[in-house]
Amino acid sequence: MKQINILMKKSLLHFFAVVTFCTLCTSSAMSQALDSKGTDFWLTFPGNYFGTVELSLFVSSEVNTSGTVSIPGLGFSVPFTVTAGNITTVVVPQTAQLDQSDVIQNNGIHVTALNEVTIYGLNRQPFTTDAFLGLPTDILGTSYINLGYTSNGLLSEFGIVATQNATTVTITPTETTNGHADGVPYNITLNQGQTYLLGTSSGDLSGSIISSNKPIAVFGGHQCANIPIGAFACDHIVEQLPPTTAWGRNFVSVPLKTRIGGDTFRFLASENGTNVIVNGATVATLNRGQFHEMILTTSSQITANKPILVSQYSNGSSFDGVTSDPFMMLITPYEQFLGNYTFSTPASGFLSNFVNVVAPAGAIGALQLDGAVIPAAAFSPIGSSGFSGAQLDLDLGVHTINGTNLPFGIFVYGFDSYDSYGYPGGQSLAPIATVSSLTLTPETGTASVGTSQCFSALVKDQFNNPVVGVRVDFNITGANPGSTGFLNTNGSGIAQFCYTGANAGTDNIVASVGTINDASSFIWTPIVIANDYYSKAAGDLHNVLSWGVNLDGSGANPPDFTAGKTFHLVNRVPLYTLTANWTVGGRLDIPAGSRLAINGLTLSIADLIGTGTLVGSLSSNLAVTTGTVDNITLNFETGGGNLNNLSLNRTGVSPSAIVASALNIYGVLTVTNGLLNTGNFITLKSNAANTARVAPVTGSISGNATVERYIPARRAWRIICAPVGGAQTINQAWQEGATTSSAVPNPNPGFGTHITEGLADGFDHNPLTAMASIKKYISATDKWLALTNTNVNTVNSDAFFLFVRGDRGVSLGYNNVPPNNTVLRATGTLKTGDQSFPVNAVGFTAIPNPFASPIDFATLTKTNVQNNFYLWDPKLGGGTGAGAYVLFSFNGSGYDVSPAPVSPESQYIQSGQGFMVRSTGSAGSLLIKESDKSATAATNVFRSANSTTKGLRATLQVVNKDKTTGILDESFTTYGPYFSNKVDNMDPVKLENINENLGISRDGQTLMMERRQEIAGYDTIHLQLWNTVQREYILQLSPVNLSASTIISGYLEDTYLHTNTPINTSELTTVKFSIDENPASASRDRFKVVLLFGKNILPAGYTNGTFKISPNPITGKVVNIQFID
Repeated sequence: MKQINILMKKSLLHFFAVVTFCTLCTSSAMSQALDSKGTDFWLTFPGNYFGTVELSLFVSSEVNTSGTVSIPGLGFSVPFTVTAGNITTVVVPQTAQLDQSDVIQNNGIHVTALNEVTIYGLNRQPFTTDAFLGLPTDILGTSYINLGYTSNGLLSEFGIVATQNATTVTITPTETTNGHADGVPYNITLNQGQTYLLGTSSGDLSGSIISSNKPIAVFGGHQCANIPIGAFACDHIVEQLPPTTAWGRNFVSVPLKTRIGGDTFRFLASENGTNVIVNGATVATLNRGQFHEMILTTSSQITANKPILVSQYSNGSSFDGVTSDPFMMLITPYEQFLGNYTFSTPASGFLSNFVNVVAPAGAIGALQLDGAVIPAAAFSPIGSSGFSGAQLDLDLGVHTINGTNLPFGIFVYGFDSYDSYGYPGGQSLAPIATVSSLTLTPETGTASVGTSQCFSALVKDQFNNPVVGVRVDFNITGANPGSTGFLNTNGSGIAQFCYTGANAGTDNIVASVGTINDASSFIWTPIVIANDYYSKAAGDLHNVLSWGVNLDGSGANPPDFTAGKTFHLVNRVPLYTLTANWTVGGRLDIPAGSRLAINGLTLSIADLIGTGTLVGSLSSNLAVTTGTVDNITLNFETGGGNLNNLSLNRTGVSPSAIVASALNIYGVLTVTNGLLNTGNFITLKSNAANTARVAPVTGSISGNATVERYIPARRAWRIICAPVGGAQTINQAWQEGATTSSAVPNPNPGFGTHITEGLADGFDHNPLTAMASIKKYISATDKWLALTNTNVNTVNSDAFFLFVRGDRGVSLGYNNVPPNNTVLRATGTLKTGDQSFPVNAVGFTAIPNPFASPIDFATLTKTNVQNNFYLWDPKLGGGTGAGAYVLFSFNGSGYDVSPAPVSPESQYIQSGQGFMVRSTGSAGSLLIKESDKSATAATNVFRSANSTTKGLRATLQVVNKDKTTGILDESFTTYGPYFSNKVDNMDPVKLENINENLGISRDGQTLMMERRQEIAGYDTIHLQLWNTVQREYILQLSPVNLSASTIISGYLEDTYLHTNTPINTSELTTVKFSIDENPASASRDRFKVVLLFGKNILPAGYTNGTFKISPNPITGKVVNIQFID
């Protein structure tokens, strides 16, 4: 039990660290960073000192995200959301603690998140509290050795969590306990989420061997340890242990500030014959599972010939009589250091807070704490390690340390009366212990200065297999010193480092993983260019007479602008402006501080050098063609990153272009050959006049882009989608990452919209209604179903039914607030290549246009899919309507459209637009290819020309309050010799609108369009009308080519008013009707149309006039027709 009655331990409620990585001059997109951040965790809490405990998980992230904490075995599950830079606390049941030794329990804690998070666990009890850093599932292993501390009558312990079913764990304890003999292995079998605790009240379980056939999580510690033995007071200690593959050989440590008696260290061996050397002297030779404990009073260099685990312990306060308490802190091997850190102290409860920094000599003087350079005098060398250490005071709150591209380590801790905390500020968890060899290629080489050269370090283990995720340090001496950095190996075990030699001479390049290294020698030669030309102080840049061989532009002129020449923009600093289209096949140099304005013209370039910038405009075009340099970098002036069109047609070994600054494209992005790296800077703009598109891609595109979709002002539903990949959520994209409860609910006026449902889960709060304003189509029920969370659902794969009121500045408190224009945008990788979508066997399927381009439905590859599609026209429904469906149905030679849309809809489905399809009866698919893209934007051409179509349109209109009319819905009946009188796939089923609907009833189905054979006597069209309200309507009957057929008459029967209205078969017939309080007036089958067939029944010479039918209404089978001249 506790040896002294002390104050309650302070809760580390605001304790977190977020670790970010340094990036180099070369891309690290292919490297594998294995660290303490992740999206999936299996955790547990080994037992604390006796009594009631509070178990908490602290979750932080570099981005806004959400996830779930669950304990399947206890029936516990809670969702969480995290705001970037903040911390979310999740309290789990006390029963999750492992308080029974040698017992299998179902106490595993499972944490999942949409984006990477960092997790700390806190086991809090008065007088004894500790926290651990959670390790994600992807870095867990199958080989562990326990490290904790010696028993003082309380349990020395370790806990295990299985991540998969049928996990066999073999344990070889170092003490006899619970019937398991010291040194004798025994097995247990765990399923996913099951836990196991082993403890001993006499001895020390440190060094116990734990192995498994599947990855497991292992937690080492002590119920309440006295450190060293005999010092008081005791404290609960716990750490999640890394697998032995992540142990290291090289360590540097700095004493804990204010401690005057030194700190306790333990060194634990993973292999036999491990020699541990401290400050140059061998202190122990250990076999697997053995540890050595000692007190260190100075900064120390710790090395081993084989991988070890090192822990620094804060001693009890009685050890040296200072304010303190025990904690256990794993020391990161410097092979696992990172490039920058963001971390935090507890919000309160600790009088003194510190950070120890250990950094290589090259980083001293460059490192910054919270933006201020750490004085070089604060550092002291640590032996001959090449590292120096500093002990820095911290204020309460969040801090950053960065400023160098060299890896360094930090250790955060603090003290109060009988209280303390300590943790490493973050680390990589790569399998460095398995590294056996490193090979750097090329060994030698030569290149011209000003070019980029890449060196590949291949890291392998003792079995000659590549090692993934290991940090490789690169150091360059010689003609170009200072080009140093580090990268992680990719899936092939390769870390590729690239740099540009600025000076002629020889460089020595050394790549290293700890003490394992290899070197290359590289010679940089001066660039010898036969033809250098300089611009004059005046003259058209596209004119060869404006260029000369002398620095002032005088002298011989170039014969042309083709390859093999370099053209330097000089003598007009800072602005150079095109006056005509200009094609440069050679190398164009824009020096630092200079700007080249394209000026609404077209610039075609092959090679571009210099650090100057381009200046574009909404009417400017840039074409990048093949040059002598594989990669070209495009830098635009701030505010000048605008182009109408950008094209890349670049061939070669590795032809590419990278965009290095913000660039808006308003017209067309074309990638014919080569790789376009967006640099995450490209935005495809959309406005009332045009929406930028991506032409068919035959090259490749990498990096993220932002794709915009302009939405004109109207409160209406829309079927929309986002033509990007990635994991951006609906809230991050279409709500601009805000809600009505955010500090700034409208962060970007003119962008985004409100998405409402409830009070949480990413939704905006609508005080008028909780009705959902975003839905997803469910084919099984043939309904749009409300989404339940915009913080979780992503925009990248589905078509959504979204109600748009305008941008986020529109008030939600009133329905009569005028809408405004807005732009919805999403960020991710541009989708390219074939895109396949399944189509359900039953019901309708909502399909997103996957491309940032219009696509032609007529050319899509349809398998078991009807040649019909449905778009939503937000302008249908009258002046206050929210839209209705428009059908595009193939008739054999073109598409019939019904109703004629008010918006510019056509068979060309626009960027950001979703559409509806239906299978032919069995499950099908749609394949959308790059060749299906179209340059045709939305137009007012609604149907293909087809002079042979014959039929009758029945159009339902509403009479608005101002007596204007608006289209609500329409049905279309057509006749032809190749159609069937039975309902088939040529007869599209009605897709129901939100409000009024008009359809055709045939064979028990409601159709939107019916195709039948030519009339052989008469035909009855049974109209279906529903979802009407009490107001005035108009039914328009529009004949299509009926006057050229043998259909010579017809009438509309109103079963409610008992009237028959003649139909003019050559002109528009308009019938007004109302829905009143009588339910019969809203009868679904109130109207039907009868068309009569006749031959040679017109009087001789009768070509024009009217006729009268009696009796009216018709009774019996005899009809009298009177022709009136």
